[in-house]
Amino acid sequence: MYPRGLAFFWRGHADASGHAVVTLDVPDFEGTLDLMATAWRDDAVGTGSAETIVRDPVFTEITLPRFLAPGDTATSLVSLVNTDGATGHYTVSLKADGPVTLTGAHDFAADLTKGTRKSFPTTLSAQAPGIAHITATLHDASGHTLLTRAWDIQVRAGHLPMTRSLTHQQAPGESYTLPPNLLADFEPGATLTLSYTGVNGVDTIGLLQSLQDISWGSSENLASTARALLSFKGHEHLGAELVEGGVDPFIRNAITTLLNREDAGGRIGDWRLNDGGTLPSTQIYLVDFLSRAKTAGYAVPQPALNRALDWLATEQANASNTDSDTTDTTITPDTRAYALYVLAQAGRPNAPALRALYDNINIFGGSDQKRTLFWGSDAANATKASALALGHLAGGLMLANQRNAGHDVFAFAREALVPPRIRQPYPFDAAYWIYVRDLTGLAAVAAESGDTALAQHLVDRFATLAPNPADLLEQSKVNLLETASALNHENAGRAIAINGKRLPEPLNLPVAFTPTPAEQQGYTSPMLAAPRSGFQSRQTARPRKPQNPYQKGLR
Repeated sequence: MYPRGLAFFWRGHADASGHAVVTLDVPDFEGTLDLMATAWRDDAVGTGSAETIVRDPVFTEITLPRFLAPGDTATSLVSLVNTDGATGHYTVSLKADGPVTLTGAHDFAADLTKGTRKSFPTTLSAQAPGIAHITATLHDASGHTLLTRAWDIQVRAGHLPMTRSLTHQQAPGESYTLPPNLLADFEPGATLTLSYTGVNGVDTIGLLQSLQDISWGSSENLASTARALLSFKGHEHLGAELVEGGVDPFIRNAITTLLNREDAGGRIGDWRLNDGGTLPSTQIYLVDFLSRAKTAGYAVPQPALNRALDWLATEQANASNTDSDTTDTTITPDTRAYALYVLAQAGRPNAPALRALYDNINIFGGSDQKRTLFWGSDAANATKASALALGHLAGGLMLANQRNAGHDVFAFAREALVPPRIRQPYPFDAAYWIYVRDLTGLAAVAAESGDTALAQHLVDRFATLAPNPADLLEQSKVNLLETASALNHENAGRAIAINGKRLPEPLNLPVAFTPTPAEQQGYTSPMLAAPRSGFQSRQTARPRKPQNPYQKGLR
């Protein structure tokens, strides 16, 4: 079937009898052509349509697969068709250019009467990726060329690219050498990245790559990707490998785009200015990114940031409805806790509002039954307190110098994460991914608040789930990267050598290496001295044959 499209356009005047003669320059085409005409005069207008068949009296065609993979062999049918031509002897010659060769017959001949067709098989063989061109030339009995027709066929791998990640903890004094067959399951051209992080269970490179793969331009998506890159400011070599054009231009573009979508009241549109599509929790998330970008040294105009922070203070932190059973769904204890945390990080802590929210936490249940944490005093109408919201409140209290209350709420937040998940999720298991979001979000807040023991405990719990980075929610990815950034502090006792060359110290993790194919043979990285660190080996390319992604350690 040919795609529908405009083949030609004509505009002119009819003669005195209302007729017009149009010459059509029709491209190489076999099929039905739709003709549509519109005529008008000062006092009337009319339209009409008709179909006409376009075809050569005698033509040739070949059936081709949609694509071939390197090494494939395909059988195709070459047809000679006489629709309205003279009875006679016709021949067709085939020619192949590019990464496909004709391994079957090249020339075919048939005696055709009007209305007849004859078909012949031939075989094609594909070698390397690329675009091949098949050309057929049709001759009559006298050798006169009637037509020449060409087809393109793509040669590409028959499987989508995939990434395999291998994670290992490396002890001080231990060496790691890349196995020589590490890329044996992949097509030529596979890339390999070896990265080190001080946080076991967090695949920093995989998380950054997966965020880049899904960047499509909404405010939340832009902020998620840029915020993740903020976590690794100072690792320009890492960003240059993962972000086309570099990290700084991407972050600056995200800031400019969000500010262009900000209205006079500080509200940021989801796709454009005043589109009304931004949820309160998303709005807080966007302001959180802008505040972090400002702190990291990027140019965020203070008046624009103040408008956004004022929106948080007015619409969330200082709003009048504090009851958990309010009918205003734009203000909840969860959004209020997040807004207060962002304001505290921006240097505007609101201790009374934080303390009021802390005093609003209640526990239902006791020793003989499971305890549940709620916002509010009325069990029938109270709202269950999520671990992430409790973490935001705890972080805000710590920043407001309410450290005892902050430690209490961190303990509440950890309690709210029970029972721990240990199984792989069912498809569309929303509760599982919300649990992962809360787990990773609480880890990030704990790490940023200096509670490294809680943060590492939560990361270790996440590591037992071992989800594919691409499956995580965007915010969960950012949470993990911010946790890793907070925990990957410089350590004077940590040192790594690659192929005998010691890296500059103190070692600032994460670090990543992409050895060339020649360097991969015997590529060795000993851990000279350090607390135990983890590394990930990631291979990305098309597999040589279909594989079950849950086999052979693939994730």
